Amino acid sequence: MALLSEALIRSDFSAAPITRPGRRPRGWVRGLILALGLGLVTSSVPAQPTAARDYEVKAGFLVKFTQYAAWPSNTFHSSTTPVVIGVRGGEPLFKQLEREAAAVTGSRPVEVRQLNTVDDATGCHVVYIGMSDGQETGWFDALKGKPILTVGESSAAIAHGAVMCFVLQNKNVRFEASLAAAAENRLGLDERMLRVASRVYKRYPGN
Repeated sequence: MALLSEALIRSDFSAAPITRPGRRPRGWVRGLILALGLGLVTSSVPAQPTAARDYEVKAGFLVKFTQYAAWPSNTFHSSTTPVVIGVRGGEPLFKQLEREAAAVTGSRPVEVRQLNTVDDATGCHVVYIGMSDGQETGWFDALKGKPILTVGESSAAIAHGAVMCFVLQNKNVRFEASLAAAAENRLGLDERMLRVASRVYKRYPGN
């Protein structure tokens, strides 16, 4: 059996039968349609340990985010300039993300960097901030207003300015999105992607 999240990352954000405002997503969601309609997705892939599977799903999502987000027009020098994903914490996820990035074809190349300080995020377009050291809120505060798609590890990250965050729903990795944070960071989020988000925040929680 494959999880709903795995059906999502192996497809693309199109044709998802989710009634949320916005445009429609494309090919990754044929599997999602089956998952929603039948309650499961069959797969010949052997079951993986939960942690390893979650890293694979998150890495797949991070690469997909680069294909369904828009940065200010002067961000990339050319069509071949790579989109850079920075990773703070999460060594196993970093290794999996390197594999996912190397497999990207037919679109802008993806480069992956390991981050140690906020200054290292300069030049990154996506920054994933893990929860390994308890300092993630300071990173979100420091990167607010910069054209960076920041990704956290819980809904609490949204309140601190994350554009996206991973959440667990019924043991499946899903993601939430913040339109308020995206606007503050001058990013566009394709409505096809928003249709398959588990939750979309139009303003910061508490406002």
